[in-house]
Amino acid sequence: MTLAFLQSGDQLRTDLLCSEGVCVEALTDLSFHSNVNISETSGFDAVNEWTLQLLRIRHLGNAEQRLQALFSILVNRLGRRCGQWCELPFRLTHERIGELIGSTRVTSTRLISKLRSSELLIAPIGTQTVSVAPCFIESSPL
Repeated sequence: MTLAFLQSGDQLRTDLLCSEGVCVEALTDLSFHSNVNISETSGFDAVNEWTLQLLRIRHLGNAEQRLQALFSILVNRLGRRCGQWCELPFRLTHERIGELIGSTRVTSTRLISKLRSSELLIAPIGTQTVSVAPCFIESSPL
């Protein structure tokens, strides 16, 4: 189960996770520090915020809307504008995308193929980046 996509500066409080079945997967460089004191009054919990956003996606009407909302959240939080495209610095498998939007891998593959043929998404072979058209992000249902 994907709970969050953290970025530099975000902290994951492992002391608050359940003790069984927890796996942390890094899509980019990751460092663990076990001797860090986290203020109880810091106010913002990146994992809780991501969990709420991913739950909002799952409640949209159809898989196309959910995929668009997922790319919008990923680009707005982790991406950057590069010329006429918005760029994500990592790739997700079609299976993982299906998991995140509450559909099958086959459905996510079909929807991504449709985005590619509409020139709304580019994922060049040999790179770790994905480029998404700004108009696709800006018209997101979330």
